[in-house]
Amino acid sequence: MQQRFFLFTSLFFSALFLGRWGATQKKPPTNPRSTATRFRMGLFQDPEPSDKGRHGRFEVVHKGMGKPGKSYFKSHKKGEVAEYHLFIPEGMKPNRRYPLLIAFHGGKDGASGRGTCGSMARVSTRKNPVIVLAPNMYTYDSYHEILKRRDLPIDPKRILVMGHSSGGMGVRQGFLEWMESKGSFLPIAYVSVSTTASLGRTTYPPTPYYVVAGEKETPEFVKNKILKNRRSVCRRHALVMQAVFKDCHYIEVPGTGHSGGTPKHIALLRNLLALSRPLRLGLKLKRGHPSLAAFQDSIESGDWKAIRRQIRALDQNPPSKAKLSYATLRRKVMGTLAKLVAREAKAIQNLGPKSGTLEVQRALKVFDQLQEIQKLFADTKKAKTIRIAMKKIDKNPWWKKELEARAAFYALMEERPSKAWKAKLIALRAKYPGTEFGARRVGEKLLALEL
Repeated sequence: MQQRFFLFTSLFFSALFLGRWGATQKKPPTNPRSTATRFRMGLFQDPEPSDKGRHGRFEVVHKGMGKPGKSYFKSHKKGEVAEYHLFIPEGMKPNRRYPLLIAFHGGKDGASGRGTCGSMARVSTRKNPVIVLAPNMYTYDSYHEILKRRDLPIDPKRILVMGHSSGGMGVRQGFLEWMESKGSFLPIAYVSVSTTASLGRTTYPPTPYYVVAGEKETPEFVKNKILKNRRSVCRRHALVMQAVFKDCHYIEVPGTGHSGGTPKHIALLRNLLALSRPLRLGLKLKRGHPSLAAFQDSIESGDWKAIRRQIRALDQNPPSKAKLSYATLRRKVMGTLAKLVAREAKAIQNLGPKSGTLEVQRALKVFDQLQEIQKLFADTKKAKTIRIAMKKIDKNPWWKKELEARAAFYALMEERPSKAWKAKLIALRAKYPGTEFGARRVGEKLLALEL
């Protein structure tokens, strides 16, 4: 299942909420800020705090005419590629695909992506490597260039785009890139740190969008007549973008100013990438007969539709030279699949109002994937086992409320913000306290409404 996100940061930084929520409250807090404060601190808890990242090598690439340019905007000649900085993790396996972080630098005209690449490379860890691309200009020609490189096994379904300060223009360009590529370019997240990302109108991808502002700001932006009330600008932007992004977040990063590379931001990006990881079987496979290569690739990628498609094809036309190998692998896959569904269903069954936001966000994504798996494998011998495991989730009344709150929340997001809309949000919070969508996400919207 494809994971999709957009992010926008401070003066805008986009994010998910990854904190902890306290026990269910009898009376929802009247102040939306108190609701947000309770979980926003946990949003930036690093999932791998002991790994400082940057395990790999850096490259500077320029395929153009003359000296490398360092300007925001430039008319490229045919065949020219803007200079870009690249971080390549060490120890990447050729038969696996890895996420890509495209990071657009901020700063004034003449700035470079060098420092941005070095800073964002901290997102990559030994356990979860990430390829980092930092263009010197707000263009995606370097992205298309690195896709041609065979030594960079990029997962096109796990691309995260961020831009700090003026780099927000790069995020906006990503919307256009998606439109022009007819959907072949669809990031899991957009992170933009600038009001400039909201300039102009375009068609927007069906992707979550995250607006995150720093709690403090540097003098040059406080003095800026347009951006003086930065919280108002950020919150208004989040509300406006809600009209085109069904899943639009807003949060303020405590203790930070006009920055996009603090440990809190790195932790945020790591968590977003972790949430984008698909549900996989986790089988350690040895490369067998070539006729099974596509089947093995689908297993490792976690593409459930491809796995089911491969099983159907191989069942109809078993490989003559690998019948036994296929039968053994198929049996192993189906057995592991049944155990995976049972394990994840049990985890969801144990969730409640005290569960952390990251747990709930992951559970919602897993639940959607489990439903897909149940449909895809409904005609197999393991269908009954999967169905029984899924029914156990129904024993969790809190989860039922979470799903109801999610449906109601998304229905509200189709409406335009107004006083009546705000009243509906407050009513939703009162009906579903202690849930991700009824409490945390509603609190986020109410915080954005504090203009």
